[in-house]
Order: sequence, then C-alpha cells, then structure tokens
Amino acid sequence: TAPVVAEIYDLYLSGLSCKMIGERLTAQGIPTPSEMKRARGEDLGRRSSAAWSKGTIRKILQNPVYLGHMVQGKEEKISFKEKKTRELPRNQWIVVEHTHEAIIKEEIFGDVKKRMAERRLARTRISKEENT
Repeated sequence: TAPVVAEIYDLYLSGLSCKMIGERLTAQGIPTPSEMKRARGEDLGRRSSAAWSKGTIRKILQNPVYLGHMVQGKEEKISFKEKKTRELPRNQWIVVEHTHEAIIKEEIFGDVKKRMAERRLARTRISKEENT
C-alpha cells in the first residue's frame, strides 16, 4: 500500500483533485482500503464500494500516520452495545510522533496541507461571489 499512498500524494501535488485521483485509481483496478481490509479477513460491518471516493483520498492526504506518527482516539463508540462510532475533533486525537518509518516526507505532507487550504479558500471565495 505504501506505493499507492505515495502515488496519491504525487498526483494531488501534480494538480489532480481528490475526485480525479479516485477515478484514476479505480480505473487502474487498485483495491480500496476497505477492500484490502476485507481481503485480510477484517470485519467491516457494512458493505463498501469497490470504487475510490474523494473522501477516502482526502482522509489519506490528511492522515499523519503516513509521516510515521501513531494516531489514536480519532473516534469513540456511541454505545458499548452497538458498533456505531462518531469521529472526534483533531484536537482530541492522541498523536505520538516518529513511532514507525514514514511513507511521506514532512515537506510533501506540508505542501499537500497548504494546497488543500488554498483550494478550500478559493472555493469559499467563489461561493461568496456567486451569492452576492
């Protein structure tokens, strides 16, 4: 999976959107993370699509695990009786840095984060202009 993650970062920095990256990976027949988990025999609880989504790509691009950091506490169970969970805000995550070998360099991760912020700002500006 490391080469796929590296390719996702490269494609994003080359100018492709999360949606376009997902379409490309799906067309290449690269299994999604949920398909990989299912192949390893992990119970996912629900059926997922074989297509890469822009949300999955976005999560990969924002995940500090690829920097070599361990991240815990990203979600919590709503009830101990059910499998339902809810995501917690980033400021509540527990991050321990440099626990394993990094797949992505800090500079690349920072460049992606900066580009995502710029695209978000541009979309906000465009939607404000359309509403005026």
